[in-house]
Amino acid sequence: MFFCLMALSACDLVQLERKSFVATGTTDSLDYTKATITGTLRDVSNRNSSRVKQHGHCWDTIINPVVGEGKQFTELGEKRKASNYTSSLAPLQPGTTYFVRGYTYDNENGFIYGENYKFTVPRVTTFIVIVKDTSAQAIGKLDLVPTNTVIEHGHCWSINENPTIADSVTKLGAKSDSLDFISNMGYLNRETEYNVRTYIITQKDTLYGQNGSFITLPEK
Repeated sequence: MFFCLMALSACDLVQLERKSFVATGTTDSLDYTKATITGTLRDVSNRNSSRVKQHGHCWDTIINPVVGEGKQFTELGEKRKASNYTSSLAPLQPGTTYFVRGYTYDNENGFIYGENYKFTVPRVTTFIVIVKDTSAQAIGKLDLVPTNTVIEHGHCWSINENPTIADSVTKLGAKSDSLDFISNMGYLNRETEYNVRTYIITQKDTLYGQNGSFITLPEK
């Protein structure tokens, strides 16, 4: 009985050591479509069978992401000494919550994962407020990112799904707060279905909120 208890304790200890081998870390920067995260390898074996052949981060919208075909992960190569490592996670969807884990791979143990880290990408959101006969109002909301200045924002609309700034558009200028904003969309056809999206133009790219639709009113 004593031997069995000792053996069980030893197995538990090894498993605990393996789990703490890699630390996922936290996000260093977070933008509307990407994030960077720095993890830590706390110990690296020099034995050929357990030498780290690959390491990085994996992420998904469900908890406990894994490395595999069709999955999202970085590959940072071999690791011969304990140190920090940084991954760039992209592309990400605005307003979406992700889970990320650090990982290592070696021939002896296979994949070993760190703890889950959860983060939410800043939002770019569209709402329809008021629909009239030949006009409508739309409201937008966004989460500001201090490192990525919004130089233009507003709404774009079209009879086609997922309109862009190449379609009809309002231009409300730069944005330096997180207050809701309203666009007036005029000169619309009666009894017509339109699609509308919030947009922002930053120093890096143009981003859109989700597509919304509405139908203008018939003639009285």
